[in-house]
Amino acid sequence: MRTNDHEGVQDAHLRPKKSVALSGWAAHLIEQRIDNKIIRPTAVYTGPEPRKIVPINERK
Repeated sequence: MRTNDHEGVQDAHLRPKKSVALSGWAAHLIEQRIDNKIIRPTAVYTGPEPRKIVPINERK
């Protein structure tokens, strides 16, 4: 493996992908700053309520 390879993919092929990802991240950051709000709101857990834990010596 050459030093510029990453799992068989040459660095020259990864640069455009990294650039697109970075520019997309920067665009989201700029939007958040302009609108003063988070684009991805905090997740709210909607699953079942927590169950009571039965100690091991009381289990059947």
